[in-house]
Amino acid sequence: MPFAATAFQHNSGVEELLNAILYGGKAIQYSKLTITGAGPENFADAIAAGHGIDGIPVGAQFALCILEADAAQVGAARVCRFRQEDIVNAIPSADNGMPVGDNGSFEIAGEDNIANFSIIAITPANTHTLHITWFGAS
Repeated sequence: MPFAATAFQHNSGVEELLNAILYGGKAIQYSKLTITGAGPENFADAIAAGHGIDGIPVGAQFALCILEADAAQVGAARVCRFRQEDIVNAIPSADNGMPVGDNGSFEIAGEDNIANFSIIAITPANTHTLHITWFGAS
């Protein structure tokens, strides 16, 4: 049974890791994405701008993401918002999108959701790091 292409936010990485192994193949790459409030980051723009991510690995089907908040917001419940649906103007903002806090984890499953994913810091003055482990066929 294939994994549904959706995202879930959790505060424990165990379930995400199990889903990644069971449904997304083997771990094929680790990346970091720098997130600010200057505007939403998506993988394509981040790659072009050199914001810490080298590229989406060939064959990636699943991403396990853990957000590390700026030192000024350690422990905060909501520091970023993300969206991943393929809808015109589906752009996250400070008050629109799925919230994620410091050390929060979520999954991005499926090529379309990976391509459509974007994230923004709620507070423009803070810079956060999204740690990503990519899973799929290598």
